[in-house]
Amino acid sequence: MTAEAKKEANRIRQERFRDRQNAAKLGVASEPIFYERSDWSLFIDRATLPQKAGCSPHQLGRVVLKELVDNALDAGAGNVTITGDARSCILTDDGPGIADVARLFNVARPLVSSKIKRLPTRGMLGNGLRVVMGAVAAFNGSIAVTTRGSRFNLSVDRATGETIITREIPAIGNGTRVELLFPEDLFTEQDYQRARNTIILASWGETYRGLSQPRWYGAAGLCRTFRAAPQTATVSDIVADLFDTGIDDQRLARSLSEDAAAAGELLSQLDTGRSLKVGFIGEGAFHDRTYHRVVGDANIEGSNMVRPETRSISS
Repeated sequence: MTAEAKKEANRIRQERFRDRQNAAKLGVASEPIFYERSDWSLFIDRATLPQKAGCSPHQLGRVVLKELVDNALDAGAGNVTITGDARSCILTDDGPGIADVARLFNVARPLVSSKIKRLPTRGMLGNGLRVVMGAVAAFNGSIAVTTRGSRFNLSVDRATGETIITREIPAIGNGTRVELLFPEDLFTEQDYQRARNTIILASWGETYRGLSQPRWYGAAGLCRTFRAAPQTATVSDIVADLFDTGIDDQRLARSLSEDAAAAGELLSQLDTGRSLKVGFIGEGAFHDRTYHRVVGDANIEGSNMVRPETRSISS
């Protein structure tokens, strides 16, 4: 910057400073400029994707593999395999498949998950596939999903965050196959080993196959569940889905989303007080023996989540 330019820049700064002082004397406060951006934009930026994924930047590949494996296991797949190298991976499973690929592999969608119902099983946020699709966009990768008789090539519209099906062709096979390809190294062998260990551990011990239970919810927790219900779902619909219990209550579930008293009363009517075993991995699951079984209740927001066996990490 030349001396003339520096002098001019300094003059402009001084003028702006005097203008702010004069405005303050007159009682006219200058309004700050607020900038905003959509939540989904953080998923497609490699600088902010780790924040949304909840990991360090060097762990992104590990989290992508974890989310793919978790999604397959959460869907009830019995046979899950994952293969690949530093720049590509293929996951296959024999689960029920995906009904709406473009919607689930979409960084711009709300958190969508059937797992908001409380169960002593796997994750609950419905954020995993947003992380996978975000990584594809952030690192200029490509993704193909084969499921329910079709193979879909997907990409992200960077202006809207919506997922675009760039190609769809018929395909043969059951379950789901996800193929990822990146122009640079993203995965390590250790990442793959951790993903495979997750698959192995999912088959050990006992897994709870029952329904969600009323006593696993406090009034606040049930209100949040009602708040996340489909707009047209009734209280009867949600109670039947959560607890497989028939009641005649045609109020919209969302109308009770702030009514803790009504939610608490409903829980008291439904709760049978049964004690259930929620399953366990097994004493030998981890070689360092940080895992052990504990008998008792886990009390959360006035609810009794599990009894009599819970999962716990020792100190």
